[in-house]
Amino acid sequence: MSPWKAAERAGADDVATWRADPTALSRLPLGEFEEGPLLQVVARRILLAARLPPGLIALLVGRREGARRLLELTSYWRGVRRALRDRDTWLK
Repeated sequence: MSPWKAAERAGADDVATWRADPTALSRLPLGEFEEGPLLQVVARRILLAARLPPGLIALLVGRREGARRLLELTSYWRGVRRALRDRDTWLK
């Protein structure tokens, strides 16, 4: 399994954990979307809005460590968005 697929699955799993136990939110990265350097947060927002597949994002961002981390975080949040299925919750 590719690292971005694993990250996407982790995002979906965290949503399931949160739904089963809302008190787990403080232990999960679900509340940390805005964490990180400003450029990384902006890039993540743009990539999520574009809804590009992770493989294509990997080609666009390259292989540097920062780019790899951006891809993994974007994939994590893709998994969260898919698992939520609720636009209002996603926007929170």
